[in-house]
Amino acid sequence: MKKKLAFILAGVIAVSSFAVGAMSKSIVEKIEAELRGDFTVYVDGKKQTFRDVNGKVVDPILYEGTTYLPVRAIGELMGKTVYWYQDEKKIELVEPSGEKTLVTDADVIVDGADKVKEEKIKEEKPGKAEKPEKEKATEAEITLDEAKEIVLEKAELNIEDVVFTKTKLEFDDGRWVYEIDFKTDEARYDTEVDATDGEILQWEVEAKKNSEKQAQPTDKEVISLEKAKSIALKKAGLKEKDVVFEEAKLDYDNGRKVYDIEFRQDRVEYSAEIDAVSGEILEWEKDVD
Repeated sequence: MKKKLAFILAGVIAVSSFAVGAMSKSIVEKIEAELRGDFTVYVDGKKQTFRDVNGKVVDPILYEGTTYLPVRAIGELMGKTVYWYQDEKKIELVEPSGEKTLVTDADVIVDGADKVKEEKIKEEKPGKAEKPEKEKATEAEITLDEAKEIVLEKAELNIEDVVFTKTKLEFDDGRWVYEIDFKTDEARYDTEVDATDGEILQWEVEAKKNSEKQAQPTDKEVISLEKAKSIALKKAGLKEKDVVFEEAKLDYDNGRKVYDIEFRQDRVEYSAEIDAVSGEILEWEKDVD
């Protein structure tokens, strides 16, 4: 049975970088340790897989009852770049900037006099998303609490009515977004909110199987396809003449009739699932090719 290693970085780091150097210890000691491929590391409930520069999986090491992880793993979890100072035998984790670099198992190797040697990445490392030239953890202009309020208002729910299952700030498709998932007794919500302007980028609602089934609406109660298309266009801030519809149909999902609407404007693709009775947007996605 695999062990789940849960760890928490306690306290607040008040500086933008930290370093581990040789300090007063200058003796290199050989030790006997266990390479624990049976250990599984979870961060915020998500399983982590750590890899070296060549994409090979790196397992945790157990030494005298303490579990050790590779420095690169810590750097990636914190969104920082790993520097190796050859002369000082010092490792430093700092905010990434400029073109991505990769040398041996550190991102940047620094010889004497702070001279930096860089090697451009020829291929994106497995499991690591492309980042912009300057990626900062302070790019979010709205707080997590504000993002929660946005999705709760959309769902017409109060905070005491829901249980949050995921609240995470991450960098996705060239921008910072909040992934906010929550549930009630009747449904599960999977949402994504732009951390800059609060726009809801993804909205998915799944009714629980044990929830009360709604009676099927008659054709007279269902809104027209043109009405559903206009609702989606209004959400996107576009006009019909500016887009190309790739799909627009009446469907049945989770016990109710819905319209599946997909359209494109240049390289931006929009998809929506709209309640065929109320006109509510149940799912919303905006993707850039």
